[in-house]
Amino acid sequence: MGNNNFFNNIEYADDYAANRRNSRPWLLVMCVFFLACLAAMEIVSHAGKTVDPLTGHSAIESYFKANVTALVIVVICAAVLAVVAIKTFKGKDSPMMQVIAIFGSAIVIIFSGFSFTRSLINIKKDLDGTKTTEKSSYVLCTGDRNGSTAYFIAFADSGEYPLLQIPESVYDELSSVSVSENAEGDPVYDLVKESGYDDAVLCDADVEVSYYFNSAIFESAELSGS
Repeated sequence: MGNNNFFNNIEYADDYAANRRNSRPWLLVMCVFFLACLAAMEIVSHAGKTVDPLTGHSAIESYFKANVTALVIVVICAAVLAVVAIKTFKGKDSPMMQVIAIFGSAIVIIFSGFSFTRSLINIKKDLDGTKTTEKSSYVLCTGDRNGSTAYFIAFADSGEYPLLQIPESVYDELSSVSVSENAEGDPVYDLVKESGYDDAVLCDADVEVSYYFNSAIFESAELSGS
């Protein structure tokens, strides 16, 4: 009886070691696909951090190129994963780690592809033109961008609250109007204050703003009658 247990333990240890050896390549495969998708996301993130939002249409084009590059990486990953799955999957005989690696990688790739595709659709709308809106009031504020003071305009539009970085010259022009002394309670003003921006003021003046709606990129702003 004792000898049987001894041999059973040896057999179990051998099976466990074999499973670990068979699982290592699939763990590596999953890591490769995860890192590839992470690299694609980093490309988009890097564009968001480095592109100057004050360049308007050029900034939109840069975002578009970054998302196209990211989507190409994801599509290549999807094609490679499909080939790997077709060539190696053996149904019930496949190691558990193989199943986890294939399905886990597929989920990450699909999620990444959906995200980049949706971004490209929105950016393409912005490339087709700006949105122009007229407001009777707006909020101006300042904040930090890459260690320097940045200037912003905020307002309500179509149920959204765009916060657009604007040139200092535009900020100076838009701030040369009367300022509300009872700004608290205004939803745009309160949102700007709660978000931690500085020098927030609610301006009572008619303004026409053109901007790229989906990317929240400023194009122009002009006081009515200017």
